[in-house]
Amino acid sequence: MHRIRTWFAGLVMLMACFGFQVQAQSTDYSRGVDVSGSTAVVWFKANVAVQWVDLHYNLANTGQQNFRMSYNGGSARYEKAISPVSAGQVLGYSFTYGDPGRDTPWFSTTIGGGTTPTGRVCFYENANYSGASLCADADSSWIGTAWNDRASSMKVQAGYQAQLYRDVNYGGGFIAVTGDVPDLGARGFNDQTSSFKVAPVGTGGTWNERTTFVVQNLTRGRWANNNVYYAIIGKSWQTGQFVWINAAGQQIPMSDADNGALVKNGERYSNYFHRVSDVPSVTIAPINSARILLSVGSPMYIKVVRDGNGNIGYAGANIENPSDPNLDVYFDFGEMAILPRTAPNPGIYVNTTRVDHFGFPLRLRVQDLNGYDRTVGERVDTITRDDVISRFVARVPTPFKALGQAPHTPLRVIAPAHANFGTGKPNAGYLQPYIDQVWARYRNEDLVFTLPNLGTFRGRISGDTFRFTGGNQNGTFFINGKPDTQMVFLGNGLLNDARNAASQDIGTQLQIQAQVAAALNRHVIETPANWYNRNAFYPAGSLANWYAKFWHDSDIAYDFLAYGFSYDDVGDHSPSLYTTAPTTVTYSIGW
Repeated sequence: MHRIRTWFAGLVMLMACFGFQVQAQSTDYSRGVDVSGSTAVVWFKANVAVQWVDLHYNLANTGQQNFRMSYNGGSARYEKAISPVSAGQVLGYSFTYGDPGRDTPWFSTTIGGGTTPTGRVCFYENANYSGASLCADADSSWIGTAWNDRASSMKVQAGYQAQLYRDVNYGGGFIAVTGDVPDLGARGFNDQTSSFKVAPVGTGGTWNERTTFVVQNLTRGRWANNNVYYAIIGKSWQTGQFVWINAAGQQIPMSDADNGALVKNGERYSNYFHRVSDVPSVTIAPINSARILLSVGSPMYIKVVRDGNGNIGYAGANIENPSDPNLDVYFDFGEMAILPRTAPNPGIYVNTTRVDHFGFPLRLRVQDLNGYDRTVGERVDTITRDDVISRFVARVPTPFKALGQAPHTPLRVIAPAHANFGTGKPNAGYLQPYIDQVWARYRNEDLVFTLPNLGTFRGRISGDTFRFTGGNQNGTFFINGKPDTQMVFLGNGLLNDARNAASQDIGTQLQIQAQVAAALNRHVIETPANWYNRNAFYPAGSLANWYAKFWHDSDIAYDFLAYGFSYDDVGDHSPSLYTTAPTTVTYSIGW
């Protein structure tokens, strides 16, 4: 081994004597060109120990110039000013740094045209990739004085991803970026970056249990950012108690003393809401059973309450209550749970939902450390709120049209069981002929179906009880009576009923009830082969949940995914997203 080391040392000396250079590694440095007026500052920031840096440049094909660069301690980088320069001139440049001397490739930039993004990531001082630029190929725990809180747009080389952090040493809130971003402000990160990481897609490292939520105002100027509100409410994994998220991302225990921050009609309510103008994003730790509440025009009115045992809870909006303080508020929400790394299935479960109503178009995007990047919800970029409501009324059958008309509009489109399909309402028995038909058929023949991971089941009705046998566990399972329209639309009552099941069979019984409820909503229960086939759902002229069907239409929803009723996730047709290492969740509000 000593002989090998001696040989290597001699080879390095020989290379130095004859002027040979070692090829630079792209991870050794970041570099860029800053232009101000008629002066261009070429800079080089080393990620390894260097003694000197030489710049080689050729401006507008006038011949190569070579200079030893000066170190700027304030920017923690080597710099060389070139003057005069003019817009449109092409500046080619490369570096040699040592010891030993290492040569970089040649780079090129057009003065006044921005830097060609030859690095794995390139930051720009203005939106739309304009102004001075900084390119890098490796992590930087400190972006430097010159670029701290300066980046407004960025480009990411194909096959790579970046994580941007608000603080040095990869601290504070952060976002994951997997492609070009013309406006970091839309991600809640304009002039926010102090450190960053760069990695190939799929090698994002270990999730730090922090997820940044961004609320994006895409209301086409209808609502200013100071009139767009959001709140995150959920349960602490540590205490099991309800908490709200403050502007610093901390989980604050709810208290009935919080009531009084808002007052309406003489009633006192809490105010856990942030204005997007004040807090465009917030980074939070894992949280259970959570909702993100979104509103425009005013915050929502949430009352903190106690149950009979003194436990803290809250009363949210109840759109069936004619005196609810939120009836005249434009609002919507998403549902989520973020599980810590110690949980069996860590990461985030999150969705958008139309189970109760439609308040405004809502888009959800989730990104993670490993390149996961999914978008669901409504197409806020191509449809307006008025478009959605008018198309709803035009497309649904007559009994459903009232759901998108006064008195529900202009504030919302309401789900059927909360309006004229509810108990005692004009369309309360809408689905009953179809339900009766199904129950009559399976009194005389078996319903046979196979569920993923659960096995094949056979069911027959006796009286009004639907009894199923089989499955991988060879159990017996029940629907304990004939459901009505409200139970089917809401997925409750006899379709969320554990009675008569053995303890080991309860989970499967509830799964079967969910499957039957979904098939009834979609009018496909008599053809089990089509239970998950969206092309077979909602046959023309059939009795079905046409409210739910609308939200899946291709011009309304991304990838045909929507939560139009509580079991719309059956067959993976809901906008429910899951990933193990969530970094950024963006809710975009349209209008």
